[in-house]
Amino acid sequence: MLKWKPVGEARTVLGADTVNLLEEAGVALQDVYIFRTNLRNAPPCAMFRRSVGFCGEDVDALEDEGAIPPEVLAGVVAHEIGHLRGGQLVHPVVYWMMTPALFCGRMFNAATGGVFRQLRHDLGHFATFAVGAVAALMLLGLLRNHPVALGAGVACALIWTGLLLALRAADRAEEFRADDFVKKHGLAPGLTSYLENQHDNGNEESQTPPMSWLNTHPPLIERIELLEN
Repeated sequence: MLKWKPVGEARTVLGADTVNLLEEAGVALQDVYIFRTNLRNAPPCAMFRRSVGFCGEDVDALEDEGAIPPEVLAGVVAHEIGHLRGGQLVHPVVYWMMTPALFCGRMFNAATGGVFRQLRHDLGHFATFAVGAVAALMLLGLLRNHPVALGAGVACALIWTGLLLALRAADRAEEFRADDFVKKHGLAPGLTSYLENQHDNGNEESQTPPMSWLNTHPPLIERIELLEN
């Protein structure tokens, strides 16, 4: 489960050089807070309109001023603030709507023991519950020769798959918009350097269809090219 632990205000955590670069570029830092996440080797992320999360290793580097070049850190933070300032995050009402589904997902996983543990790890509680429910409907339709249950299972599977693919496409478009925010504020070189490092180290989602259709981020090469042009 994703956990967030507050570290402090962005102005006090990022270091004077990085703060100066951001403010000189016109990227406002008021009401922006840095959080430590429990995800390992995860990229920075934006959440709830005023929070930028870093994994533990990155927070340690942030607190060691100079461990990350200020221009690189400024580019990365500007990208996340681009999400926040652009209002591009999912509206909180979606999280409220997901709460019952997440609870049901946890109950489903608890009831099935370790059978779906890896699926839960890969897809999350909500997706695991959805997959399990659809599979149960289809299995009921096949075993009981129940056309309504089978049809409902197939329809739910198609709807769920279409919704998931649409959300992932929206996620990728959102990344390009946040990159454009960085570029407009003149901080593209720092973000480009960060993305090139990620690409060289192989820290990228699979680009082989159909798995690439589920990616939340566009190919790093495409993002680098757009930042440089």
